[in-house]
Amino acid sequence: MMKKLSWSILCIMLLSAGTSYTAPKNEMSEQEKFIQNFLKDKDESNNRIDSDVTPDVSKSDGFIQRNNLNPNVQPKTKQETPKTKTEIPGKTPEKVNPWTGKSIPRKPSPKPSPPPKETQKQKPEWDWKNTKTNPQRSGSGFLINPSGHIVTNYHVVRNDDKLLIRTVHGDFPAQVVVHDKENDLTILKINSDKQFTPLPFSSANTISAGTEVFTIGFPMPAIQGFQPKVSKGIISSTSGVKDDLRHYQIAVPVQPGNSGGMLANLDGHIIGIIVATLKVSDIYRQTGIMPQNVNYAIKAYLLLELLDKSGLKNTITFAQKTDSPPSFEAVVNSCTNSVVMILVY
Repeated sequence: MMKKLSWSILCIMLLSAGTSYTAPKNEMSEQEKFIQNFLKDKDESNNRIDSDVTPDVSKSDGFIQRNNLNPNVQPKTKQETPKTKTEIPGKTPEKVNPWTGKSIPRKPSPKPSPPPKETQKQKPEWDWKNTKTNPQRSGSGFLINPSGHIVTNYHVVRNDDKLLIRTVHGDFPAQVVVHDKENDLTILKINSDKQFTPLPFSSANTISAGTEVFTIGFPMPAIQGFQPKVSKGIISSTSGVKDDLRHYQIAVPVQPGNSGGMLANLDGHIIGIIVATLKVSDIYRQTGIMPQNVNYAIKAYLLLELLDKSGLKNTITFAQKTDSPPSFEAVVNSCTNSVVMILVY
């Protein structure tokens, strides 16, 4: 019974493949041998086929890549890395060719090339150490009348005789008219017949804390350049260090070179003269605190007293605060014509 059933299944398989059938003989036919061998080979290679269709997850592009599904292709095995020589401490290990296992000869390290000329440190326009041909120091100032009288700090000029004033109209020599060492003020006069554009003084009797102010000066010209720099802020206090009533404390950023510069309200009217800033390194060394934007200006009334004593008060002008002042940019552009750089030789 079982023999008849098996031959029936075999006949169905062969017919479905379109192959003619020949009656069985005592010996096994070629087709029977092929079928028997095929079933035997499939059982033996079952594990290998399953391994070929196992997905290999690759990190590249985030997709799953599959191996070749051909059962006759053997799966790839991991390439063994040739063993390298034992590393010696303090010595760079040799590089080994992973395919040949031979050492790769080291190439000598190239000598570092010198930096290109454009990246080398360039000297500033002024060599401040050469005091014979270049300025010893510099400061800021501003014109107070058309005749060319200038206000600055005494510590900018001191007792040096050779002065050069750089204006929008060019460079001019100047001389000292009067010093006020106690209040750190000096008045200079440009040696020229040219008419200059002065800045007016504020006619306000009092200036309150919180008033918006600005300055135009020439801080650190060897580093920042020779164009005038604008800084804006407020009056932080109507008194200076230890409540000194001669000064304002201002939150206006200034650096060395701003000394002697104008302090004006937003109308461009003079209310003070830049004079000092707290030295951060000294304050930090004494207190462990780094002050930020703590600067000082001399009040304008001290300058007016000096001008009165010098007989120059009648040469200056006063201006009242306007209800609708021009834009800040317009005020700055106007004031720039009246500020000067002071070069001391």
